[in-house]
Amino acid sequence: GERPHWLVGVAAGLVTGVASTVAHSGGLVVGLYLLGTGLSTAGVVATATALYALTNLVKLVGYWRIGFLTAPVLVADLLVLPVLLAGAWLGYRAHRRLPRRAFELALIAIALAGAARLLLGS
Repeated sequence: GERPHWLVGVAAGLVTGVASTVAHSGGLVVGLYLLGTGLSTAGVVATATALYALTNLVKLVGYWRIGFLTAPVLVADLLVLPVLLAGAWLGYRAHRRLPRRAFELALIAIALAGAARLLLGS
């Protein structure tokens, strides 16, 4: 397919930044945008991962500066790190086996579920 116009990318980036900062849900926006760019499944995952890392690094500095990043939070982060790594490994293995259409539908379903959760509250 044809790549989205660059203004769509700018809008997706802006919405992703706001959604990531306000509700930690920027991945929903960027994932849907990346599906339309013509990237391979691995390209979508790699690009999204790089964007998440950069975005979260920027937010981490901000959270540190305003005092939200405390020792107990860091300890909790370290405690859940093995589970996070296991989930990343499982996700990597799953995405390698998933046909493109199933990957797209899974990403859309996750985005819809996340949007419903945000709209309906926790």
